[in-house]
Amino acid sequence: QVALFHDLIGFKTLGVAYENTLEGRSYASIELIHRLAQERDFKVVSCFTQSDVNDQLAANTSVIDCFQVLAGQVDAIYVTAQGGVNNDTIPQLVHIANQNSIPTFSQYGQREVKMGYLMSLSQIEGYQREGKILSSVASHILHGSSPASLVKNRETINGISLNLKTAEQIGLYLNADLLAAVDHFFWQIEQP
Repeated sequence: QVALFHDLIGFKTLGVAYENTLEGRSYASIELIHRLAQERDFKVVSCFTQSDVNDQLAANTSVIDCFQVLAGQVDAIYVTAQGGVNNDTIPQLVHIANQNSIPTFSQYGQREVKMGYLMSLSQIEGYQREGKILSSVASHILHGSSPASLVKNRETINGISLNLKTAEQIGLYLNADLLAAVDHFFWQIEQP
């Protein structure tokens, strides 16, 4: 996801908010992000949140605070899966990023792009593409194909989603390469 985000946006400094625990670093794929940063020569700025806590308000506040801190230090934000990123906080997180002209990439997927993050790579909502692919796989198996030989087809299920309203708000120039890569566009920022 981060490699795709970098290919399409070309950021120099990526912000990542995550809980600094074994699980938090794992969910955020932080080791892979740092390895990619070295390979592609961009900087990673981390901000630590509270995610696996009993206090939802603390988790929410920690992510909002991190976005405010990152907004002054980065030119893109990778939004990771964690407890403080939810329907209550996404509108505030989107506002912070958009107000500061910062492209965002949601690890969660298309639903969050609909709510205002710039982009994501995920299953296309409605699972129509997945249904077609899986029915094709089932048909091949019933006709004698080995299931292991068909696993690679699952890679085609994902698609890139882009919120055009967010692109407009952050002043992102939508070049032909970016537009050609997108599978699904959202025209507005929807509320949860």
